[in-house]
Amino acid sequence: MRRYIIASHHKLAYGLKDTVDFLTNGIKKIYDVNAYVEDGEKPIEEVVSELFASFDENDEVLVFADMMGGSVYQKFYPYMSDKVHVVCGINLPLNISTCFRK
Repeated sequence: MRRYIIASHHKLAYGLKDTVDFLTNGIKKIYDVNAYVEDGEKPIEEVVSELFASFDENDEVLVFADMMGGSVYQKFYPYMSDKVHVVCGINLPLNISTCFRK
């Protein structure tokens, strides 16, 4: 199964996910990871670890991160493999078109 994650600093990932869901009628399950939003929140390392633990080892995962080399991107870097791809520079057309691919 293909998994989609949108990850960003603050609430960009939530807003982009919400907009993609709206425009595509929620045709794909998309996970959003919003880092550094509030004091006392769960550390992003834990969020990412728990998210990947919930996936099957055969799943293909597409991660859309806000900035190449940024701290959010760096949390996904250790998971990169032939089945986990990280795309940087997220934007609405990219995310919508990817959701319509099989």
